[in-house]
Amino acid sequence: MYNKSCTSLSSASSDRRLEGQGVPSKQAEAITSAISEVLNDSLENVAQSFVSNDEMQRIKMTQDGNLGKLKSQVQRI
Repeated sequence: MYNKSCTSLSSASSDRRLEGQGVPSKQAEAITSAISEVLNDSLENVAQSFVSNDEMQRIKMTQDGNLGKLKSQVQRI
């Protein structure tokens, strides 16, 4: 999984950068919060799409077994 604290650590510096550009403090916090939420949601979606090496090996073994059964059935025909 990913580290949520990475996004929250950069929030304070993002707030300061926005404030440095003249954005009021409350607006800077709201903007940073919204961006952080979108990033976190995106990272969660990406993390869910990955498969571990162990899981990939299990899937491959299952597919190999199914292929072997299919070959055996075809040879009997």
